[in-house]
This record gives sequence, structure tokens and C-alpha cells, in this order.
Amino acid sequence: MLCIQKPDMNPDGVTAFSVKNMKDSFFWILKDVGHFSDKPTLGEAFNRTYGINDMDINTFEKHLSNDNAGIFNFWSLGFRFSSRPDYYNRMTIFGAQLREMGAWEAHSVDEDGNLIYDWKLDKRFDKYAKGDKSDLGKYN
Repeated sequence: MLCIQKPDMNPDGVTAFSVKNMKDSFFWILKDVGHFSDKPTLGEAFNRTYGINDMDINTFEKHLSNDNAGIFNFWSLGFRFSSRPDYYNRMTIFGAQLREMGAWEAHSVDEDGNLIYDWKLDKRFDKYAKGDKSDLGKYN
């Protein structure tokens, strides 16, 4: 049986994220099109950490072995245009879901290009991060 699902819907038919979150994520990841730096963007850090796209080891190795950097790196441009449509699609949906859950602000990239997660900024854990332990009895 073939099952096709809208990307903004959960399996139970409930909307997973808003149109606003989808739009904000689309414009966020679109900035990666013109990114030609050795320091990874937040989207690249998400992809490297969570393996969202282009994680076939052969493809990834070829991308990393490019010996040129900057705007004149032809092979990097070729890689972006051959595999990036799927990357942009997946990262848009991933970003929209993070925004909807309230976990977007909890992620950043440090000076070395590593993805940093600060649970205290994650809205899902807002009450606990502020020291409110009144609901702990529900979970023990």
C-alpha cells in the first residue's frame, strides 16, 4: 500500500507545524545557497549531527575532499545543484518542526562549527529550566 502524506501533517492528521514556521524555515535555509565559507551554517551543522541528508559516506566524502574553497570552486557548486534540492526540502521541514516544538532557539553553532544545544532555551523544558518542579509528581 502506498501512503503519501503531506509534510506538514502528523500521521494522525493533526497539523505538525504552521505555515509561518514553514515559511520562516524556507527563508532561513535559502541563505545556504550562497554560503561559501569553511565555517558551517546552522543547517550544515544540523545535517552533519543528525544525518538528515547527503549522509551516504561516498557522497559525503567526495564533498569533503574538495580541495578548493570559495566562490570559484566549481565542484562545490556542482554538488550544491545536484543534491541540494532534497537538502533544502528536508531542512525546511526540519526547521519548521523545531520552530513548532519550541526547540529552534536552543540550537546554535560555536566558533569551531559544532552544533550546540542548550536545553534551558528549549521551550519544551521551559518550566523545569526555570526551576518549577510542581509537575514532577506526574512523571514519577
